[in-house]
Order: sequence, then C-alpha cells, then structure tokens
Amino acid sequence: MYNAKVKNYQKEALKTRVAGADRYEIIQMLMAGAIEKMVVAKVAIEK
Repeated sequence: MYNAKVKNYQKEALKTRVAGADRYEIIQMLMAGAIEKMVVAKVAIEK
C-alpha cells in the first residue's frame, strides 16, 4: 500500500515536471531514464 502511494506521487511529480519542461528538458529526462535502465540491464547481465 505504501509502495503504491509512493509510485503515484512519483507519477504525478513527473507529469508536473513534463508539463513545465521545454523540448530540450524532455529529451534530457528521456535520456536520463534510458541510461538508468541500461545500467540496471548491465548489472543484471553481469550477475
């Protein structure tokens, strides 16, 4: 239950951030997310 509330808060915070961002900031957010996922994948592959 606590996890769901945290995820909901994060989702709303992201919506707010995207709504106020210009196209360059959105690209930066997308790239940061992609890099984060690649790091997770690399760690999983190494295990």
